[in-house]
This record gives sequence, structure tokens and C-alpha cells, in this order.
Amino acid sequence: MEIKKVVKEGKVAVLVSKGWGAGFTTWTTNWNPEDKNCLQQLFDPTLVEMCKQLQSLKFFDRDRTGLLDQMLEYIQKTYPKAFVGGIEDLEVEWVPEGSLFRVNEYDGKEEVEYFEQTKWIKA
Repeated sequence: MEIKKVVKEGKVAVLVSKGWGAGFTTWTTNWNPEDKNCLQQLFDPTLVEMCKQLQSLKFFDRDRTGLLDQMLEYIQKTYPKAFVGGIEDLEVEWVPEGSLFRVNEYDGKEEVEYFEQTKWIKA
């Protein structure tokens, strides 16, 4: 399975849940970066487009509720193990192509952490 990604100007779209409470990627049951289905969830072009639409809508816009329902249906169909509690806070973060990164979470708020930003310990 080839991982489909949205690449724009040398950056890859990565989906992260920026709100407090629940992490889209990090709270998914048995999420594993070596599992191609899990990786596809992180980069999914359909979800990227939906998130871009979501970000353009105001919080109380009726179209936002309809779009969230469409996202929920798509995620449940495509990624049955996905945790959907954080989808209302999903955002697209643009990561430089080829960068080593991981998605960290604290109290449901996800963020991208780059390999070179972390002080690793060597045994």
C-alpha cells in the first residue's frame, strides 16, 4: 500500500488535533507508525481537504456541523479503529518533506515534534 499525501511547496500535510481533550492520532487504538493504515490516517488527502474546509468555517456555522458529520462518516468507514473524539479540532500542519517527526500529545492536544528539536539520550 502506497501512502497518499498532499505535498505543497516541499511540505507535507499532516493531520493533528490541536484542541485540548482528545487526540485524533495519538488516541487511536493501537496506533503504530509502522502500520501503513495508521500512517495513511495521518496524511489522508480527503481528510486534509475536509480540514481545510473546516478551518474556513466559523465555529457556529451550520455548514460546519454538516462537514463534521461527513468527516465522521468517512473516518469510521475508512479507519474503523480511529478515535474520532478530536476531529472537531483537526488541523493541517505543513511538515517539510523528508523530515523526521512524531505526533506528541498532552491532555488530548497534539503537536508535531521534529527529531532535530529533541535532545535524545544515547546509552
